[in-house]
Amino acid sequence: MMFTTGYAYDIFGVKWALFIGTFFSGASLMLYPLGAPHLWILYTGGCLFGIGLDIVAANTLIIDYVEVKSRGKALSFSFMGVCFGSVLSSLVLLKFTIKLDPLFSWAIMSGVMVVFSISMLLTASEPRDRFKKEDAGKPILRKIWDLTKGIGKAVKKNPNLLIGWIMSNLIEGPIMIFETYIFAWLEAFCPDDGSGPFSNFDDVYNYYEFTSALGSILAFFVLFFAGSVADKVNFKVFMPITLLLRAGVYYATFNITNPVAQSYLFWTAVPLCHVTFYVCEVGMKGYLLKLYPTEIRGMCIMA
Repeated sequence: MMFTTGYAYDIFGVKWALFIGTFFSGASLMLYPLGAPHLWILYTGGCLFGIGLDIVAANTLIIDYVEVKSRGKALSFSFMGVCFGSVLSSLVLLKFTIKLDPLFSWAIMSGVMVVFSISMLLTASEPRDRFKKEDAGKPILRKIWDLTKGIGKAVKKNPNLLIGWIMSNLIEGPIMIFETYIFAWLEAFCPDDGSGPFSNFDDVYNYYEFTSALGSILAFFVLFFAGSVADKVNFKVFMPITLLLRAGVYYATFNITNPVAQSYLFWTAVPLCHVTFYVCEVGMKGYLLKLYPTEIRGMCIMA
């Protein structure tokens, strides 16, 4: 899905692609409380929410409006916004909406996203060179074919694009594994025999939320400098260092079993996972954003 959404920006433009992605993400959230206890409605809501997020994540705003030499800093600032939003949403969830009626609680999140999508539709503007006059009358299938040929030519001209896409997937792979096994990992901190550092799962999860927020705060300040570093330091130097750091964090997270070590690891692994993830993203995607030809901006989704 993330591959195909890149075409939306090149065919329909930034304004409508962002509006559709954000609107459907927000609206689909209401299927969670309204659809209970029907699982198929839950799955439908989750799929629509994921598709909407994929479209939003594919945005070409940095390519459209930021000079090549500063795209690392721009990407860094965008991730700083993600970190700030993660902390803010955790505080709202844990402090203000946790005791509300589920329907009202979900409606708050859904309403914020829908209103924001409308505001983007009214305020966003297309880059002047986004569309060519000769492409205006072409059918959509012809536009898709032309864009696909453009992608092939760009990769042939600069193979680093393909290498970068592969490395980007390798970077994001561990975070998917971490999310898959996260609850099993958290349960290891409160075993039934009472030997763990926590007595019940609720306490473990509350600490996890706290350390995640701590990691986002730490990543916020690290990203302030990471973008400038990524713009100036050689990519071949920047990426191996961050990848080795991240690999070490994941190895320690899943292989240290000593209870005392785990109690300390819990406070360090989660924040470091956040920091290394964002720094790697800035390094890799900042590098790729400098390679994209402007005539096929939607290629950025492939990163």
